Amino acid sequence: MARYTDFSGNSLKPGNPTEQCRLVSNAQVGTPRLHTINSSGYISTVYIWRTFTRFCGKRWAQVLVLTGLIISPDVTPAEVATRVPRQVLILESFGRDMAPWNTITPAFKTELVRQLQEPIEFHETAVETVRDEKPQAERAFVEYLRALYERHPPELVVPVGAPAAQFWQRYRQSLFPEAPVLMAGLENRLLTMLTYGSKDAAVGIQFDARASLEVILEVLPATTNIAVVVGNSPLERFWMAECQRAWEPLNSRCRLEPFNSVPFSEMCRRAASLPPGSVVAYGMVWVDAEGVPHEQLRALDQLCAAANVPVFGMYEEQLGRGIVGGRLYSGETLGREAGRIAKRMLKGESAVNIPPLVIGASKPTFDWRELHRWQIEERQLPPGSEVRFRQPSLWQRYQWYMLGVFGIMMAQAATIISLMFQHSRRRRAEAAAYELSGRLIAAQENERRHLAGELHDGLGQDLLVIASQAQLSLRDEDNPPGTATRLNDIAATARQALQQARSLAHNLRPGLVDELGFTKAVEATARKAGEAAGLSMAVELENVDGLLRPEFEVNLFRVIQETLSNILKHAGASEAKVALTRTPAVLRAVVADNGCGFDPSLQAAATPDQRGFGLHEISQRVKMMGGRVDVQSQPGIGTRLTVELPLSDIKKVERTTQNENKLPLLGSPAQSS
Repeated sequence: MARYTDFSGNSLKPGNPTEQCRLVSNAQVGTPRLHTINSSGYISTVYIWRTFTRFCGKRWAQVLVLTGLIISPDVTPAEVATRVPRQVLILESFGRDMAPWNTITPAFKTELVRQLQEPIEFHETAVETVRDEKPQAERAFVEYLRALYERHPPELVVPVGAPAAQFWQRYRQSLFPEAPVLMAGLENRLLTMLTYGSKDAAVGIQFDARASLEVILEVLPATTNIAVVVGNSPLERFWMAECQRAWEPLNSRCRLEPFNSVPFSEMCRRAASLPPGSVVAYGMVWVDAEGVPHEQLRALDQLCAAANVPVFGMYEEQLGRGIVGGRLYSGETLGREAGRIAKRMLKGESAVNIPPLVIGASKPTFDWRELHRWQIEERQLPPGSEVRFRQPSLWQRYQWYMLGVFGIMMAQAATIISLMFQHSRRRRAEAAAYELSGRLIAAQENERRHLAGELHDGLGQDLLVIASQAQLSLRDEDNPPGTATRLNDIAATARQALQQARSLAHNLRPGLVDELGFTKAVEATARKAGEAAGLSMAVELENVDGLLRPEFEVNLFRVIQETLSNILKHAGASEAKVALTRTPAVLRAVVADNGCGFDPSLQAAATPDQRGFGLHEISQRVKMMGGRVDVQSQPGIGTRLTVELPLSDIKKVERTTQNENKLPLLGSPAQSS
């Protein structure tokens, strides 16, 4: 039984043809501003009309539209009356929702509106012939069409698909024998079977069943079985027979397994258990063996989800729905070409000058995602193939983010390298400064040794001679009166100067270190400082003699001596402590007091000149020896200075006593004699 639908696909029940005509023609009414209708104006004016109708009511909407047309400066009432929409009747074979035909009609209408640039009123209806035809139903449908166009016959009739074209040829004389006809979507073999008149044009497709199947063997040469999925309507059985006939010469290489004789559920079950070396060739399932229609592409989605082998397709609209690809036919391309030819026919061009246009399959086209799913490499594809839905690589997807991150990393790396370079330069500069400081301190020690020698050998000896001569002169009985007093003053002054020279020599060169050893020299100096200032001096010393080189012992002795001097001058302490301890890796010297203390943060922020020569010299001497200084102090609590020297980096040298290098104290018994 035939089924008839209006432009929206709604079923039309047998009844009053006039009422059915009103339903269809009102689907897309005339537009408020006919002079502005173009490829986009048609849709916009329909939207305006519906908006007026919704908010103002249909009657007021008509008043507003007519008012606008009357006052329009570029359209006269006569023009409005003459600009009637062009009437185009589209006869669908399977309904608007049946793929792939559902892509032909929208593309046709869009292209025709764009090309013609005139108002067009489309009327769409479907002739579904998948079941047995009934003449009574067809006659009712013919009466419906005659009533629909009773006042304004269609200016163009467009049957889409073979069933619609066959229906039109059967009833053309009963309907609109003078109307031009554009047959679209027919296969070339069916086109040759139809009778053409002087007002008929056609746009068809050239279906090559063998080429569509051979592309499978080009991609997968090891294929031995092709399961062909089509429905069981008369048209689908015809095409199944055509495929088997075209493939007969290649049956020895690969056999075809038709699925059209089973229900769709059984097709999915078989597709899920195909043996290795099989593929699925999906045509279209309009009606299965149980008579169940399958619209849109739901059947393809279900089959691809169930299949355990690759699925190849036939139409471009199937690409992206689970098929690998193939030589595909495009419904949109056919619809656009039909729209161009329809424009020529509506403009008055004779159909005799428009030869039938036959469109073949596109170049082999494949889905990149399905190729990867079934592990098919692109080198296996036929030459000139097109690969769609290619997923961008990680670099293509995030290249700007990666470049940004890389730029930030490079900037950070450059900053780090610059900081490292500056740090290296700073360390070299500090090392050079420490080396220079050490050389200055060594030069200072040498100069002190030289000055101490000069005081001892020069000035000291002269003062000793003066004192001795004055004492001898006192024994002379012939001295004038008053001479003895002057000689006594000279001898006393010489002895005082001798004592000062001896003190200077001792300060310039710590002879205690040479005579007593480092540990005993520190003990003697600490106790002497405590006695001089009246301090309670605690001395805790381990024997560290021989752990340091002689010049390091002198430097450390100077540090302790300078610290004790600072305590006597500035601390105002009543108690003090000096300690020397050792571990296998570190020699530690500690000098502490309970004096007034100071704020280390203020001291650290000060310049070397502001901090004073004492702490600065102590720091330089310790750094020259590779050690570190730690000063802990609080105002009113006291100060603790800790010096740590690494023994692992200091060569241990056994002290040897060389009398010729020692500097004896001035006024010692050896000199007194």
